Amino acid sequence: MPRLRLRNFERRMKKRRLSQLDWVKGGLDALVEGGIEAVRIDTLAEKLGVTKGSFYHHFESRDDLLDAIASDWGDNELEAVAEEVSALPGDPKMRMQLVVGIYERRDLARYDRAMRAWAHSDPRAEKAVRKASDLLERLFLQLFDEMGFDERQSKLRARIVMLCGIGAMFALELPRREDDAQDMREQFFELLTAGREQDLLSAAASAAGVL
Repeated sequence: MPRLRLRNFERRMKKRRLSQLDWVKGGLDALVEGGIEAVRIDTLAEKLGVTKGSFYHHFESRDDLLDAIASDWGDNELEAVAEEVSALPGDPKMRMQLVVGIYERRDLARYDRAMRAWAHSDPRAEKAVRKASDLLERLFLQLFDEMGFDERQSKLRARIVMLCGIGAMFALELPRREDDAQDMREQFFELLTAGREQDLLSAAASAAGVL
């Protein structure tokens, strides 16, 4: 087979191998970059380097893709974080800080922000965000329980972690130097894992932008 025809054949094969998950991830990236209006079949096809026929091989419509994006966030993304942390041995306080590290390493905050913005106008996105958030909060609840806090204190502290994390994602002013950000995270978790009620209140008062 001539070389040019072989290259064209290989390109066509690559296009045919595009998976449903590739479209979902491409749609999620588009959501981050331009909001829900940016999740368009023709734009995604161009960005992924395929024809719209590839899309219709996996989905019946744009609405079908949006269902898949919401489902992937609610069922998979945060569950993978929880599974990774739950499988690790060792100090629960260390594993709690590790959640933030995984979140940053996978750059999940920008996807979380985009999903929460979409959730204001779409019930399926709202459902996915609630499901993912509940899963993450249960993970923090488990870790506080392992530290020996009673049920009430574990629930309260897990909720504070979640609210602080959401606030930090939307904060306009955060530490620019990684060392400063790390110091603030460590101080925050030190306060939150302390046994005294006043330390818990102090952690709540300094919540904005500490994660």
